[in-house]
Amino acid sequence: MKAVLVTGMGIVSAIGNNRQEVLRSLRDGHSGITQMRYLHTKHRQYPVGEVPLSNQQLRTLCGDSVAADENISRAALLGLVAAKEAVMQAGLTPDDMPLTALVSGTCVGGMDLTENCWEQLLNTDDCNQLIRQHPCGEHTRFISDALGGFGYITTISTACSSALNALIHGARLIQQGLVDIVVAGSAECLTNYHFNGFRTLHILSEQPCRPFDDNRNGINLGEGAAYLVLESATSAARRGKQPIAWLTGMGNACDAFHQTASSEDGEGACRAMREALKSAGLKPNQIDYLNAHGTATPNNDLSETHAIQRVFTDKLPVISSTKGFTGHTTAASGAIESVICLLAMQNGFVPVNLNWEKPMENGIIPYVESNKPIQLKHIMCNAFGFGGNDSSVIFSAQPATPATVAISERHLYVHRAAQISSALPLSDDWMTSPLLQTDRKLPVQEPDYSQFIPAGQARRLGPLLKRSLATALQCLQNDDETIVPDAIIAGTGLGCIASTETFLNQIKNNGEELLNPTPFIQSTHNTISSSLAIWLKAHAYNNTFSHLDTSFDSALVDVVAHLAEPDCTWRNILLGAYDELTPAVYNLLRKAEFGGKTEVPLGETAVSMLLSTQPSDCEITDVLLPDTADCNIKYLENLLQTEDVLLIGANGDADYDRQYDSLLAYYCDRTILHYKHLFGESLSSSAMGIYVAARCLLHNTLPAVLHYKGNKQTKANGIVFVNYSYTGSLTVVRLQRTPQKGNNRK
Repeated sequence: MKAVLVTGMGIVSAIGNNRQEVLRSLRDGHSGITQMRYLHTKHRQYPVGEVPLSNQQLRTLCGDSVAADENISRAALLGLVAAKEAVMQAGLTPDDMPLTALVSGTCVGGMDLTENCWEQLLNTDDCNQLIRQHPCGEHTRFISDALGGFGYITTISTACSSALNALIHGARLIQQGLVDIVVAGSAECLTNYHFNGFRTLHILSEQPCRPFDDNRNGINLGEGAAYLVLESATSAARRGKQPIAWLTGMGNACDAFHQTASSEDGEGACRAMREALKSAGLKPNQIDYLNAHGTATPNNDLSETHAIQRVFTDKLPVISSTKGFTGHTTAASGAIESVICLLAMQNGFVPVNLNWEKPMENGIIPYVESNKPIQLKHIMCNAFGFGGNDSSVIFSAQPATPATVAISERHLYVHRAAQISSALPLSDDWMTSPLLQTDRKLPVQEPDYSQFIPAGQARRLGPLLKRSLATALQCLQNDDETIVPDAIIAGTGLGCIASTETFLNQIKNNGEELLNPTPFIQSTHNTISSSLAIWLKAHAYNNTFSHLDTSFDSALVDVVAHLAEPDCTWRNILLGAYDELTPAVYNLLRKAEFGGKTEVPLGETAVSMLLSTQPSDCEITDVLLPDTADCNIKYLENLLQTEDVLLIGANGDADYDRQYDSLLAYYCDRTILHYKHLFGESLSSSAMGIYVAARCLLHNTLPAVLHYKGNKQTKANGIVFVNYSYTGSLTVVRLQRTPQKGNNRK
């Protein structure tokens, strides 16, 4: 396991536009919680932690290339300001970028632009450039392009734990040797959408927030961005960079309790902290300072208190929440608070817990002394999100001494896979009785959900939630029991976009009054993975990638990176890709020429797969980072030396399909398959392609309907899957048939 060093950091928040300003505010006890200035809402009685810069001022900070471009979301601008500072401190050059990964988190992406043009969206083309900024992955793409282009980029959206999960994923990429340098963090701006969403939950305070105070009554929303440059020791030594600190511990778990509330005993938070301690090789009494999630809601602070007391028992570290300085910056909170932790470690002090006066009954006593010198060797930082997605990381002033662990080779097998799409749902009948698609928009064939979901519960679920739950349960039902997976990882380009549209319409039509919180809650991108965890009472690892049409690809990379860890105990993993196609999204994708210029059919898909380290008839043997084509093509050429069948993502658009010409020429005397003529092009197309390959190998047949060019084999020992994304990445996955005697988990 490679050490992970921090060699750069950047931040922009309500208390400063760079590291020095933030440090000064922390030292002076200066809060950034003020009355609204830039957020447009009628409910102006709520104080917020706004970055004190207009969008134009942010564009100026970003540089000449974007100074005049008004079609950039505020989240993207904030992200670029922070990322530039981190990259500059780390001394990264343009030559380093193609070998560096960018992992960013966000909840609402470009929602500030979306809500401004929502009313005109379906009636005019004038706002096309604005609405294209909406997906979470767009802010990551913008930062990458502005900094010269990273070799691998992806986006994580797990509500308020997004930033820490971005750090965890980035660190894991380095530990497994997949990359040497990662810029990881998160960006979030205040929007009318998520402000009103939190308001419907009745958890906003009209006074400055009071974390861990007995009289606490809610949160102050904030905005900002922060990024850390993570690096392997080898890379840092090669570049002559001294570490700021080491990222030594990381943990993620699911509370599996409720979509917005935390359990009373803080089970998910407790598991995440213990996992972080375990991975760092530290005992609880070695943590000098804990930067708590501490949102100042009655529920969160009590739950986190119980979790902290369970982990640290009778010897608690110094504890404070810094949300009294910045407000709750939701997806960005973990990154902003990580930078605050590192500033505290560098300068030998603990940020105070502002506004605290009266202890909770049997509660923790947060740190309120100002500027007392404290040596900090190990700091823990917590971030907990909707759906019970709980994460913790540990930063150390010196490298940890890892325990000696025997490394055992693990294989990854596909045991079951299920889909709901334009084909017959939850069925493999497409292999023998396909529905050849000719419509431009392919409607989903909905199954009978009553076999999976009681009618009363189904009525409260959006369409995509029902599809994800049905496909997952079909994969997990084994004889008379339901398998509880050791990890749930999802990819979704747009999340439950129908719920997002519903809440946007409510805000527009109701004038920010009488809003229903249900569509807001279900619009959170990790609603699907957290709903599955709550349904299954699965407390283990839970993550959601939301990076346009490579979301699933990054989710699969996350699985492979985890399994490479020496002490990974995963046996069963639920992996899925879920996207829906509303009329508004369909029109937008068409205007953006997603699918090509020749009106390729667009579809929507829910795909779930049960992966396992236990043998089955189908093994995933090679997974490449969804990297740029130039980086992956050499490795692909080596794979093509095998006798495997080739499955490609050709969709019928001449310009798009031309990318596969060299592969077709190389493979011309062998069997070439395709699949998008059955399921359409979608944001989850790579997941559907891997599903098709797995089902072919599990059934030991190559259906005639899949044959594209070359020979007409009816069976294959292996399939190489290749798909070009519309965001410029190339996905390559190899699957092999590995027959197992007595296997009953197909």
